[in-house]
Amino acid sequence: MGLIELTGFDSLLSIFGLLYWAIAIVALGLALFRPKTRKTRMIATACVVLVFGILPVSGLIRHIGSTQQAEAKAAHVAKGIERFKAYCQQKAGIKIHRTVEGVEGIYLMKVRTTGNFNNQYAMTDPYGDDALGDGYIETFLEGRDQKGQFADGAEDIPGYRFVEAIDPKDGKLYRFTAHIERPGLTDSNYAKDYVRFVLDREPIAQRTARYGVTYDDISTTEDRHYWIAGSSLRVVDLETNEVIAERIGYKMDYGQGPDGAARQGWTYARDNACPSYSRGTPVYQTRDFTEQSLQISK
Repeated sequence: MGLIELTGFDSLLSIFGLLYWAIAIVALGLALFRPKTRKTRMIATACVVLVFGILPVSGLIRHIGSTQQAEAKAAHVAKGIERFKAYCQQKAGIKIHRTVEGVEGIYLMKVRTTGNFNNQYAMTDPYGDDALGDGYIETFLEGRDQKGQFADGAEDIPGYRFVEAIDPKDGKLYRFTAHIERPGLTDSNYAKDYVRFVLDREPIAQRTARYGVTYDDISTTEDRHYWIAGSSLRVVDLETNEVIAERIGYKMDYGQGPDGAARQGWTYARDNACPSYSRGTPVYQTRDFTEQSLQISK
């Protein structure tokens, strides 16, 4: 770090830094040679050093502090990355123990209701982020087009015929189905190609679906200290309590959360995920995983 920077003037104001040191040198010269007595020279010199030394000393202290802070953060991140990579090598992965063909419907043991983009310590399964509420239920009912892409109105590859779940809004058990509306065919207020995906619900007394899907946050507080999130996503045979498929996933934000701007820690953590997925919308990841073991009835 140069003398100019120690004064607190950046490169755009370096001329002021040069002027500062020029005045300091002149003042020091006057203090050393102008006074007639040795005592006066010492007092004058001490005053000059004190006055003109405040900025450089405070700048040096700030520089040392910021350097130590940067080194501490780098060491913290490195320790977190080591922990994260160990999880990826030893724990993360997808295990399909059994597949079931011709499944018409599933039971959601939990419905996602809370998104988490920046809360470091909220154990809400940031890795497994997906659609929320009714949107989460709809992802299991939607069809795909011929290319396998999800889209409202796509019927080439069907979704599950029904989903059963307790609605978090009222705590009641429902069977959810869906239908597609094309209001533009009869109503001129809509474009003719407009498609609307509509969720229907019917109260039921008890669950009928044999297979359930659930998720859990498996992070520890120490994991979150390094901006690491862990997730378990499971498909369960509800008659035997057998876990027939499980995905263990982890992700880490190397940037360590918000930086005062619009940065979202858990969104950027998607870049470092195992199993990996895109930073783009993760919607349908639960559905995609579920289909690997519970194959939809055609």
